[in-house]
Amino acid sequence: MSQYRKGTVAVTNASQAVVGTGTNWATNIAAGHLFTISGSLVPYVVGSVTDDTHLTLSSNYAGPGQGGLAYSITTSLTPNFGLPYMEDRDIDTATIFKRAMLILDTLMARHGKQGAAVASANNLTLGTDGNYFQITGAVQINLLDSTGLLGGEVFTLKFNGAPTVKNNQATSGAFKPFKLLGAADFVAAAGRTLSLRYDITDAAFYEMGRM
Repeated sequence: MSQYRKGTVAVTNASQAVVGTGTNWATNIAAGHLFTISGSLVPYVVGSVTDDTHLTLSSNYAGPGQGGLAYSITTSLTPNFGLPYMEDRDIDTATIFKRAMLILDTLMARHGKQGAAVASANNLTLGTDGNYFQITGAVQINLLDSTGLLGGEVFTLKFNGAPTVKNNQATSGAFKPFKLLGAADFVAAAGRTLSLRYDITDAAFYEMGRM
């Protein structure tokens, strides 16, 4: 069995926080594991674990707020892409399979492709149609959306304007900070590029290079 199911949980609609009762998460659960309320068929990725009874999802919980719920956390993940897989006596296997297929679909859709141009924004969300994007406009960029990303994914941004990309701003939900070279802001200009790698453990986008 690859799942942790001890105790019960309480969840809140539109919140990333999960509170456990009778749980022992600190030594058993890690970022990237797959959290599911039993029978819901809706998977969530664990973003971080605070202690034995508190963890944070990588996105807001979309279901109704409730307590005393049965749950499962799938801890068996493939080594390269972090795909969840099923083992003997696991439950909610349809959810595990669905999550794995969605990850594969997204990876295949964006690997080595140029996505549609994205307008600069304080909290920037890239499309799922590529891993190379032209960024239009000059609005300051503070954070980048990590929803659905796997650790180690690489993105390149090419700027058509001159926004400033801020270094190490405070996380806001699924929007994570940039860790830029020299711990300094990056001031873009038309034609410049910035390459980033997402670190799911540190919950940050690390600069790999610039032109």
